[in-house]
Amino acid sequence: MGRIIKWLLITLAGILALCIVFLVAVIVLVDPNAYRDEIARAVATQTGRELVIEGDLELTFFPWIGLQANGVQLADAPGFGTAPFFQAKSMELAVKVLPLLQGNLVLDTITLAQPRIHLIRNAQGTGNWETLGAGAMAEPGASAEPAPPKDFDKEQTAVPPLLRHATLEGFVINEARLVWEDREAGTTVVVDPFNLTLENVSLGSEIPVQADWQVTLAEGPTITASLAAIATVAPDLSTATITDLALQAKVSGEGIPGDEQAAQLTGRVEANLDKGVYRLSELVLQAAGVTARAKAQARLGDAGVTAQGSLSVPQFNPQDVFEQLAIEAPRTRNPDVLQALSLEARFRYGADGTINVEPLQVMLDDSVLAGTLAIRDFAGPNAAFDLTLDQINIDHYLPAQSEPAQQPSAPTTSAGAETEPPLEPLRSLTLDGQLHIGKLTVAGARLTDADITVTANAGHIRIHPLTASLYGGRYQGDIRIDATGDVVTLSLNERLTGIEAQPLLSAVAGFDKLLGSGSFSIDATTKGGAPKDFLKALTGQATFVFKDGMVKGINVAQTIRTALARFKGKPVPKTDAPLQTDYGKLGGTLHFDGGVVRNDDLSVQTPLLRIGGDGKANLIERTLDYDLTVNLVGTLKGQGGAEIEALRNVPIPLHLGGAFADPDISVDIASAFRAIAGERIAEEKAELRQKLEEKKQDVQQKIQQRIGEKLKGLFN
Repeated sequence: MGRIIKWLLITLAGILALCIVFLVAVIVLVDPNAYRDEIARAVATQTGRELVIEGDLELTFFPWIGLQANGVQLADAPGFGTAPFFQAKSMELAVKVLPLLQGNLVLDTITLAQPRIHLIRNAQGTGNWETLGAGAMAEPGASAEPAPPKDFDKEQTAVPPLLRHATLEGFVINEARLVWEDREAGTTVVVDPFNLTLENVSLGSEIPVQADWQVTLAEGPTITASLAAIATVAPDLSTATITDLALQAKVSGEGIPGDEQAAQLTGRVEANLDKGVYRLSELVLQAAGVTARAKAQARLGDAGVTAQGSLSVPQFNPQDVFEQLAIEAPRTRNPDVLQALSLEARFRYGADGTINVEPLQVMLDDSVLAGTLAIRDFAGPNAAFDLTLDQINIDHYLPAQSEPAQQPSAPTTSAGAETEPPLEPLRSLTLDGQLHIGKLTVAGARLTDADITVTANAGHIRIHPLTASLYGGRYQGDIRIDATGDVVTLSLNERLTGIEAQPLLSAVAGFDKLLGSGSFSIDATTKGGAPKDFLKALTGQATFVFKDGMVKGINVAQTIRTALARFKGKPVPKTDAPLQTDYGKLGGTLHFDGGVVRNDDLSVQTPLLRIGGDGKANLIERTLDYDLTVNLVGTLKGQGGAEIEALRNVPIPLHLGGAFADPDISVDIASAFRAIAGERIAEEKAELRQKLEEKKQDVQQKIQQRIGEKLKGLFN
C-alpha cells in the first residue's frame, strides 16, 4: 500500500511536470485558442469524456509564464445524466521564467476557482468515475473496465530531479462543491463549500495546510469543519508527517442536542511509505465535555492490514455530558448513580479483521469491569469475551418509578402497544463469552460469585452454566432462547438449594411472610412476542420444600379460636401470641398453565397442625383462590380449650382469596362442628341401639326364665 501511495504521488508529480512543459511549449510556440478542439479531442481520447472550454485560454508572460482556462467542463459518463462530471470557473497555472532557465522549477500558486465534482453510484453499483481513462467514449450502457494498475519498481518510481527541488508558491481551491449521490442506497451527501490552501509547497520542507468545508446530509444535520496542520514530505517520497493537526467540527440541525454540538481533534500523523507503516500519536478528541486520548500504529503488508494501539478516556461525570448535550439525564431509581465513568483499553487489529481488546477496564461509579474482548465482526455482531465485574446493583440504574407501590407495566411503544423483542438481531448474534460478577443485585435479589457463560449462534442462545451464591444457598441455571421461529421461545431449568426463603422472596416478589430454608426448582417453557405473552404462555412445573420456618401473617390456632368464639356468639379471646404459624416442613408442586399456577399437594407439618391445600393463583392479575384444610393433631391450651379439643382430627376448611399482597382469610368453623355433631349423633344412635339390644336381651331372658318356672310348677 505504501508503494502505491508513493507511486501515486510520483505519478501526480510527473503529470504536473508534463503539464508545465506543455504549458511552456504552448506559450512560446502556439496560440492556445487555435488548438481548443485538438485539446478537447485529446482529452476525449484519454478519458472517454467530452471536454468543453467555454471561455478563452489566456496567457501571461514575464516574470511568470502562465495559462488560465475559463469555463472548463468535463462531461459525465454515458448513462449518468447530462450534468458535467467536473467543471470549474477558472484554472490558473504559472511558471517563473528565470529559475526555469537555470534548471529550477518555481511555480506560482495553482488556483482552482469554484470547481464542481459530481460523483454518482448508479443502481447497479457502478461509479461514474470508474471509466475515467478508459479510452474513447463508450456507448450508453456499455461497460468499460478501468485498466489495472501497473507494478513499478524503485527505479521507475524515482523522483525526477526537477521535481525534487521544485517549489510551489501555493495551491488554492476556492468554493469547491462535491456531490456524492448513491442511487443504489438512495442517499445524497453534499460538500459545499470546500476551501483548501497550501503554502510554500516543496519536498522536504514544512507545508502549512488550511482547509474548511461544510457537509449537508439529505434530511439530516449539517457538519461544518476546519483543518489546520503542518505537512512534510521527504524528497524521495519515502516518509510523510503531519504535525500540529487541529481539526474542529460543528454539527447542527434538527435532532442535534442543543441545536449544535462541537468537537475538536488534535494530534500527529507519521507515514513510512516504503515500509507501509503509519503512526497516529498524541491524538486527543474532545467532545461534549469528554476527553479521549489515543495512539495507534498500522502496517500495510501483503497479508493485509494490521494495527495496534491504546485508548484512554479519563474519568468524567456523565451528568455533565447530559448537560452539555442539552438532554434530560435518565431518571434512575438511585439518583446518586451515573456520576463517574472512565475507560482504559489496548487493542490489536489482525489481518483476518478481528479486533482484540486486551486489557480492557471500564469504571462506572463504584463498579469496575475488566478483562478481554474479541470482535470478529461488527455486523453480527460476532464476539467473544472473558470479563470480570467486581460489583454492580442493576436496580439502581433502572428507570425511576413515579409511584413506588405501582406494579411495573409492560414496556409499550408510543402508540401504546406492547413492544416485541427484535428477532433479527438475536438471529445474527454470535457470542462466546464468560462473565464473573463478585456482587450482583438484580430485581432485589443479592447474588455473590456469579459465573455466567453465554453462547449464541444462528438464533440459538444459551446461558449455561449459570451459577451464583445467594441467601445462604446456591443457584444453578440453564436458560435457552430460540429466536428461529416467528416468536421467541424461552426454556428455564433453574435450581435453588439451601436458600433462606424470607429474604429471597421479600427482595424478588415483595413477599416476606414465609421464613425457613429449603430448595426450589423450576422446569418450564414459554414463548411470545410481547412481554406479557411470555407470562400467558408459561407452562411447566416447579417444586419447593422448606423446613423449620414459619408463615407470618396468620396464626392458625388463633384463627380457629376466633372463628369458634364468633360461632358460639362469645367475645373474641385476647392473646399476645405473634401472628405467625410455625412449621417443621412445608412443600408442594406448582403447575404452570397459561399464566395460572395450580397447586394441589401442599403439605405443612407442625407439632400442632397438619395442613393440606389446593387451589390456583393468577400471575397476570396477581390474585389468589386457595383452599386449606387444617387438622389439629396437638393440644390447644387457653380460652375455649375444651371446645377446641373437640376439633382434634376434624378437618377445618380455610380459604385464601383476593390479591397477593393482602389476601382475605376465612374459616368455615361451622362445617367442622357439623361434622362433630354428626359424629356425636351417630355415636348416640349406636349407643341407644346397643342399650335397646341389651334391654331386649334382658327382657327375653326374664321371659324365658318365668316360662321355665311355670312349666316346672305345672309338671310338679
